[in-house]
Amino acid sequence: MSNPSFMNKVGFYFKEVIIFLKTRLFWKNFGGILLSFIALIFLTNWFLKIYTQHGESLQVSDFVGMDVQDAINKAESKQLKVQIIDSVFVPGKKPHTVISQNPIALSRVKVNRTIYLTVTKSIADLVTIPNLAGGNEDLNQYQKKLELLGINTKIIDRVFDDKVSENTILDVIYNGEKITDQLSAGYKAARGSTIDLIVSEKGGTSIVIPNLICKKFDAAKFVITSFNLSLGTITKDNTVTDELNAYVWKQVPAYSPNTTIRIGEQVDVYLTQKPPAGCAGLIDKNEIETVEDR
Repeated sequence: MSNPSFMNKVGFYFKEVIIFLKTRLFWKNFGGILLSFIALIFLTNWFLKIYTQHGESLQVSDFVGMDVQDAINKAESKQLKVQIIDSVFVPGKKPHTVISQNPIALSRVKVNRTIYLTVTKSIADLVTIPNLAGGNEDLNQYQKKLELLGINTKIIDRVFDDKVSENTILDVIYNGEKITDQLSAGYKAARGSTIDLIVSEKGGTSIVIPNLICKKFDAAKFVITSFNLSLGTITKDNTVTDELNAYVWKQVPAYSPNTTIRIGEQVDVYLTQKPPAGCAGLIDKNEIETVEDR
């Protein structure tokens, strides 16, 4: 049997609670607590959003090929920063042109991210032209040394000489001046310029001109070397961003069946980044071709 006194007390306190919940003081305090809680959540989210830039990202534009000032203006309009980390001389390219960027185009980055650019400059660096190795410098070896320095080579004459090996360099010429005797003193030339060479020959040994059209440049260099020929001037169009994977669209002398060229002769190549028209079905065949395919 329930205790009437206890039940009366419970009923009394329940009524007191109901009365208190209906008072203005309760609702005023409850509203203040609720608003404070909502404000705390809002401020916390707002702070985290500013501090971490959570959920905000931008797509990086393609700055390659743009004037550097135009690239800076475009980056800053998207709340990105720019830093030039290197400048190089590229023959045939306008100075102050962007040639590479990091992060690459179309990447997603946070606001205020720094984009690092490499641009062209107007004045070429000077590099020291290697001396000839005791007057017996082999053409291919010397060309590789100059290639590493960013110097192009061109064979302008061949002279019969039975005292030295075939394709020995006899003279080095720069800007029309013979500089062979000046090399030992550390002669300097502009990076990207062309050195003319006069080399020896033993006789009229010749081979069929290889077909380099539609080959990637890396494969074309291998074929040229395999045929005992020399790589001449490399001319790149404005699309080339990856030289080794660019394609040969023109060569000089041009390929023609059964047309021959002297061993050691120079072959100039012209590059474009994408496969030239008419190369469909030929690229794979050409890229695996070796000297045995002659």
